[in-house]
Amino acid sequence: MGKVWVEIVTDVSPDDEETKKALKGSKGDVEAAIVKRVTDALPGKYSTKDTDKPKDKTDNFAARAVRIVVSVKYKVEPEGKKLYSSGKVTVGVELLKLKSKGEKGELAGQGSKTISNVETRGSIDKDFVKASESLLDATLDDLVKKALDSKFESFAKQRNLPIE
Repeated sequence: MGKVWVEIVTDVSPDDEETKKALKGSKGDVEAAIVKRVTDALPGKYSTKDTDKPKDKTDNFAARAVRIVVSVKYKVEPEGKKLYSSGKVTVGVELLKLKSKGEKGELAGQGSKTISNVETRGSIDKDFVKASESLLDATLDDLVKKALDSKFESFAKQRNLPIE
């Protein structure tokens, strides 16, 4: 039984000017934190390793190759020695065509969660990434698991795309 190969795509956007300024220098760190958390949340039969990517080249959608798109729109507000993160995290799962790289996939599942006032100690200059990670910790694991649950598997079977 092979693994389902996963491509992870991130979309991080600020919800206010202060977060926009802080995100400018640390967007790569926030995106890396998203990829790490999604990878850690993947159930056992899913893998991001290139060795698990299907070798065949088909122009049909394949449940053996999926793209997880994580969109985060949020703000981090300082208040004294604390930071409060608020925002919306959306996780989408798309079936991919193995032949066409970078092409838009077919949406197979999606979930989102809005969360507010996730508290972190520190200043926005030094602890912005830590505050961003706190927001991700409160949302991503659950969203990834729900997006890849049995509904996704039944969707793939309906399309005659069994997950091997």
